Amino acid sequence: CPDLRSYGLLLYEDMPSSLRAAFQDAPVSLPNLTSFKLIVGITLDTCEVAEPLVNFLRKKTRLRRLDLELISRQGNYRLSPFLNILTSLTHLEILGIRLVDLDHDYLTHTNMKLLDSKLPLGLTALLLHLDIGDMQDDIHQRLIAMVRTVSS
Repeated sequence: CPDLRSYGLLLYEDMPSSLRAAFQDAPVSLPNLTSFKLIVGITLDTCEVAEPLVNFLRKKTRLRRLDLELISRQGNYRLSPFLNILTSLTHLEILGIRLVDLDHDYLTHTNMKLLDSKLPLGLTALLLHLDIGDMQDDIHQRLIAMVRTVSS
């Protein structure tokens, strides 16, 4: 489907190795993709998922919407590979990120600073689905600063 513009995947469990291989082997597939949504439970180290997925997304130069929901059940989640590609997605207007892990807080000060630095200038919509109740105070302050910067 070379004309496919919107693609969404909902995987209740881990991303199958065959799908990771497809993302890895064909990063230039779906060249007209403008919207991509992925919901996946990650039970293995996210490096095994992130590398092929990031390589796939990096080639989507027409991408205007990106929604990622990553669910980790073993405290093995890494956010930075996904944040680092945001600046290469120059047409990105809508970004949604949901991180779920019962045992860890992935919106650390470092990740929040990285997110703030990587947000594309053309972004018109941002959804961060977070468990704010367990966040450190400096993360609260960073979110507030982010809102104030955007609104001024």
